[in-house]
Amino acid sequence: MPTLSSCARGTRPTPAIPPELLALVNPIPPIGADLTSPCPAELPPVVDRSLLGLARNHLASAALYHDCKDSKARLAAAARERERIEAERIERARQALERERGY
Repeated sequence: MPTLSSCARGTRPTPAIPPELLALVNPIPPIGADLTSPCPAELPPVVDRSLLGLARNHLASAALYHDCKDSKARLAAAARERERIEAERIERARQALERERGY
C-alpha cells in the first residue's frame, strides 16, 4: 500500500483544456452536395425550329444558366463563410492559449 500512495505525491494535475481549443476538434459543417454538383455540360437541343419553339429553348437554356450561376454564387458564399468560421476558431484558440500561458 505505501508504494501506491507515494506516486500520487509528485504528480501534477492535468490542466483543463480550454473550451476554445476543444471546439477545434469539432468539424465545420460540410458544404451541401447541391452546391458542389457540376453545371450541365450541354444546353438543351432545339427540337422545334418555330419561333415559339426557339423561344422555349432559349428560356430553358437561360434557366439552366441562371440556376448554375446561382449555385456557384452560393458555393462561393459558403466557402467564404467556412473561411470566416475557421479564422474565428483559430483566433479564439490563439487567445485561449495566450490566457493559459499568461501573456
